[in-house]
Amino acid sequence: MPWKLIVFIVAVALILAFVGFNLENSADVSLIFVTFSAVPVYVTMLSSFLLGLAAAIPFAIRSRRRPARESRPPAPTGETRGKKGVSGKSGKRAGTPKGEGRADQPEPL
Repeated sequence: MPWKLIVFIVAVALILAFVGFNLENSADVSLIFVTFSAVPVYVTMLSSFLLGLAAAIPFAIRSRRRPARESRPPAPTGETRGKKGVSGKSGKRAGTPKGEGRADQPEPL
């Protein structure tokens, strides 16, 4: 069974359980000029969620249209790529005496 279908079924079951437990719970909802009385709590919550999704849609569409900025780090050059330095040893500083490695790398055992 596909995972998306299983997740969808579980989500619908949770929503139905939420609605079932809150059928009798009601409250007054005041919108500046109008007051609705005895509105079920689940209707208030689901409508708030849908209004939030509708408000987010323009931002989601606008972000997809913009080309993504390239935030890649600069390409490594020279010694950092592992090229051999003046001393002929890869990964060591050019001109360091034999046996002395870089300060940030431990000595091999």
